[in-house]
Amino acid sequence: MSHTILITGISSGIGKTTADYFTQHGWTVVGTSRTANDYCYALDVTNPQQCEQMIARIVQEHGQIDVLVNNAGYGLFGAFEQCSVEDVKKQYDVNVFGTMNMCRAILPHFRERQQGTIINISSMGGKLTVPYYGVYNSTKFAVEGFSEGLWHEVLPFGIRVKVIEPGAINTGFYDRSKQEGQHMDVAASYKQMSDKLWSQYAQAGTK
Repeated sequence: MSHTILITGISSGIGKTTADYFTQHGWTVVGTSRTANDYCYALDVTNPQQCEQMIARIVQEHGQIDVLVNNAGYGLFGAFEQCSVEDVKKQYDVNVFGTMNMCRAILPHFRERQQGTIINISSMGGKLTVPYYGVYNSTKFAVEGFSEGLWHEVLPFGIRVKVIEPGAINTGFYDRSKQEGQHMDVAASYKQMSDKLWSQYAQAGTK
């Protein structure tokens, strides 16, 4: 029987590359994104009920899930002072609570099978932080802490929890993160450093 891997945030970047790799190696790949297309289901990871329904649907259609990759997420670029409460909540809803929702939804299936692997995509920003990505980095710190605690909890059930911490890679992440912060009015006192650091981040992300 072919192994089945479920990848959230499959439409581009790390998610798409991961899907291509596992497909080439004979796995059954099931993907989700915010909008459905020919190769993935639509899923809002911030909605716990949708996450539970998605797991049930995939198990029904494919018999089992062997690996879950929690890749859905985005970065918010901007000075913290200018990030609204809504900006911060949205960042946490997707990056942190979205990851938790998917883990909670799949754990009963993995416990029943006494096996399974959860891979949470974090970032080097989950180990150290940089200016203007403080909110984003803090979500990855949260993912790291959550993953470590979960690893201890579910190991007795044969379930493995892993964290991947990519650095700056060419995925379009930096362009999207700047778009997320375009609505912010950058104060003159922040703008000079913001522009300088942005050019450095963007250059690193093209390698």
